[in-house]
Amino acid sequence: MNEQIIEAFLVESEELLSELEHYLLASEDNQDPEERVNALFRAAHTLKGSAGIVGVEVMEKFTHWMEHVLERVRTQEIPLDQKLTNLLLDGHDHLLELHQSVSEHQDPMLNQKIQNRELELIHSLQEYLPEEEGKQVESTVKTNEISNLWKIQIEFGESTFKDGFDPSSFITYLSKLGNLLSTTTDWSRIPNFENFDPEDCYLNVEILLQSEHEKAEIEDAFEFIREDSHITIMPPEEKERQYIETIHGLEESAIDRDIDRTKLGKVLVNSGAITQHELDDVLKNQQAKGDEQQAEKIGELLVQEGSLTQPVLKEALKKQEAILSKADKVRKTIRIDTEKLDELVNLVGELVITGASATERAQVLKDEEMIEITSMINRLVEDIRERSMQTRMVPIEATFNRFHKVIREINRDMGKQIQLKIQGEDAELDKNVIEKIVDPLLHLIRNAADHGIETPQERIRQGKNETGIIQLNAFHDSGSVVIEIKDDGKGISTEQVLAKAMEKGLVSSQQKLTREEILNLIFLPGFSTAEKVTKFSGRGVGMDVVKSNIEGLRGDIQLSSSPGEGSTFRIILPLTMAIIDGLLVGVGNSRYVIPLDFVMECISLPPEAHNATHQFVNLRGAALPYLWLRKLFQETNVQAAHQYIVVVKYSTQQAGLVVDQLFGEIQVVIKSLGRIYQDVPGISGATILGNGEVSLIVDIPRLILYAEKEQNKKAVSVKK
Repeated sequence: MNEQIIEAFLVESEELLSELEHYLLASEDNQDPEERVNALFRAAHTLKGSAGIVGVEVMEKFTHWMEHVLERVRTQEIPLDQKLTNLLLDGHDHLLELHQSVSEHQDPMLNQKIQNRELELIHSLQEYLPEEEGKQVESTVKTNEISNLWKIQIEFGESTFKDGFDPSSFITYLSKLGNLLSTTTDWSRIPNFENFDPEDCYLNVEILLQSEHEKAEIEDAFEFIREDSHITIMPPEEKERQYIETIHGLEESAIDRDIDRTKLGKVLVNSGAITQHELDDVLKNQQAKGDEQQAEKIGELLVQEGSLTQPVLKEALKKQEAILSKADKVRKTIRIDTEKLDELVNLVGELVITGASATERAQVLKDEEMIEITSMINRLVEDIRERSMQTRMVPIEATFNRFHKVIREINRDMGKQIQLKIQGEDAELDKNVIEKIVDPLLHLIRNAADHGIETPQERIRQGKNETGIIQLNAFHDSGSVVIEIKDDGKGISTEQVLAKAMEKGLVSSQQKLTREEILNLIFLPGFSTAEKVTKFSGRGVGMDVVKSNIEGLRGDIQLSSSPGEGSTFRIILPLTMAIIDGLLVGVGNSRYVIPLDFVMECISLPPEAHNATHQFVNLRGAALPYLWLRKLFQETNVQAAHQYIVVVKYSTQQAGLVVDQLFGEIQVVIKSLGRIYQDVPGISGATILGNGEVSLIVDIPRLILYAEKEQNKKAVSVKK
């Protein structure tokens, strides 16, 4: 099988497995039961059909069992209760293992553990099937041995002998593809003695071949005589049913997205019902007769020649009509390697830098025409940048949905009743950010379920609902994506955290820590208050890794908790890690970039602020704390006579940054600082300006938190 087709199947089957899991877990949401069951059956049916097309029998056969059970659910013969849902979820997990093995070019049935697991699951699925039906499915292989009979009719061309071919050699080759049950010769084409030519071939042969090979593979045996001979290959009944099922699922299949599916011939070829050679032959015959290439006519000719059966043609025509009716409504999409997207974004980044250099040069030369041209180029570059970045933005839904399985396992293994509620799954993030946020989220979800949510008995004693709630929410705020993990469990005891920190020597008894500072101690390496280790959490590792991973994404994590009420982890992430819009400012002889998404406005620094005791300005009746970037970054140059305050906002907090100059908006490509400079306070990255100068990117979240702490310190000193 073509490697590209296998690759397409792996991509499509991954989506189908994700869909299968989504609807199996949808019982926790308010979904229409009938719609849910139909979606489950459709996913299993399409997966089985796609696996059959590409010859991945291990997945096809096991999915057939699940499909059989779901068919009984769909016809309301059995209910889809929690027990069956859990069994089907186990079956889904097994299919994921098979998928992984196929993607690694391994035979999963050589793995004894996988084989034993499959037998256990099949035995459990059989319990949901009537005895006769179970036996019928169990004997599928034996039935196939009888029913996989291909009827092959060969009318050898008269020039077969002259071309140096021996008809018997083709029959011998066919025996390698399966079991030759019978070979019948027909000499009715032999002319009378006067017209007989001993060098001509008048042989007709009818063969019954028992084989599991596809039609195209059988046809390949006659590759060298196809042009001069007439060959008809009629499929067994089992194959005919498979063709009909395959055609029925073509609309949802990813395998045929690169061909014109509106043409009947292509639909038939793609389903395996006919081969490309058979289609080419019938088109030649049609053209020779002067007929128009009408789909119905092609189908009739194929049926007349024995290459196609009437039921398969009927299904193909129905599918063609459905595709044509939806052709204008279907949004055209293509699959593309993510590496190519990354390369595109990198090239756009270089284009941004080059465009900035051209603009800088035009301004230095004071060439008005050149300035106008570079301005137009920069507008186009900005459009390209936005569209290229959009190609890397993906919904966070798929990441969120995988945590249903984690909750299910904890409920099953620990006897808890936890419901995961998801909101904001449509929020989009850069795919690179999503890939790196999975592990931190998984750790936080496990911690909340394992240590945060109490057992049903404990919750009832405390007057709570026996079912604990974990809320997973995502939303946009100030140019960032915020992800909240909130539980209604027992919360975090600051006394217990502080005692454990003192025990480990992380803090001394003389230190006076705020509640927030005590809670943040859990992010220190090796810190854990768990009384016992479970398979899910409590090993004393992870929270420091969670924090460092999030900070590595230029993000931040915040924690709030109330004893007896629960805890909330709040993760703030940038939308993208590649290119951003920024405000270029000057402090002394240095230039800094402030991410534009955080900037609210710019105001002049009041003259009285230079000598003020407390660093606040009155901004329309509200006290705005501000920081001197000159002092923070230790700029020693002469202070400018006129200065500005850049008002920035992060989450619900606002602060001002005092700068010397405002140069205007700029597009910048984010460059990492390297491991040595990763923890520089107030700096999140760097960029290259148009003149080749390196400019540092200001870390607004950290600076606002710093300003808030300074404000609290000043308030405490005033009280004293």
